[in-house]
Amino acid sequence: MYEVNACINLNLYRVFYCVAKEKSISKAAKKLYISQPAISKSLKKLEEELDVELFTRSLNGVILTEAGKMLFQYVEKAGKEIMMAERALKGYKYNLKEAETNWYVI
Repeated sequence: MYEVNACINLNLYRVFYCVAKEKSISKAAKKLYISQPAISKSLKKLEEELDVELFTRSLNGVILTEAGKMLFQYVEKAGKEIMMAERALKGYKYNLKEAETNWYVI
């Protein structure tokens, strides 16, 4: 099993995922409430870190490259795992409160 790099910048992957879903840097910028240049800078940084081109830019927006499609599958899966963890923790927190509140009920 791989060890998670404690310095991983999840925000870069968040930007990547949003741009891939929206197929547009400008739409992703609006959705994320950040500037288009900041989006472009994040994508460039991620591409440099991974040493691959993730998008092909066109007049109509952006298109995932083969490497981008591969990464998208992993990022989407990771995002779902994080959402499941959040739900589990919310359930755990609720159950913990119930146990603390009703500890005397048998």
